Amino acid sequence: MITVVEDFLLYLVRRAKKRFRPIVWVSQVILQSPAGVSLDWLADQACLSQRQFYRQFVEREGISPKLYARTARFGNAIRIRNAHPDKDWLTVAVDLDYYDYQHLVRDFKEFTRMTPNEFMQQEAQAPERSFGVAET
Repeated sequence: MITVVEDFLLYLVRRAKKRFRPIVWVSQVILQSPAGVSLDWLADQACLSQRQFYRQFVEREGISPKLYARTARFGNAIRIRNAHPDKDWLTVAVDLDYYDYQHLVRDFKEFTRMTPNEFMQQEAQAPERSFGVAET
């Protein structure tokens, strides 16, 4: 009986992996492209319709593809600014294909409730900074 149940569970795991493989690939592409990528193009590359793409993405990742891409781009903005403190926020916004500086500020306010400069001041006082730990 145990062998039958294990075989069935392995079958379900393999089936789930095959089902979500395009969404896993899409998630990786979004994370690895600093300036972002068209969600329509990603759906096309995953061989899914827009509805299937959206539904499977939410089922797999827990949030919409658009919000996932926004948070990935926001994270890239912070990483770029930490790696290059001499860059101003406008340059970072342009490098990441934000429409303008205000769109970057809007994301900061939505995700952190602070402006970019307020966030960096707060981040500079983080405990790990006193130990010399910095993100590169």
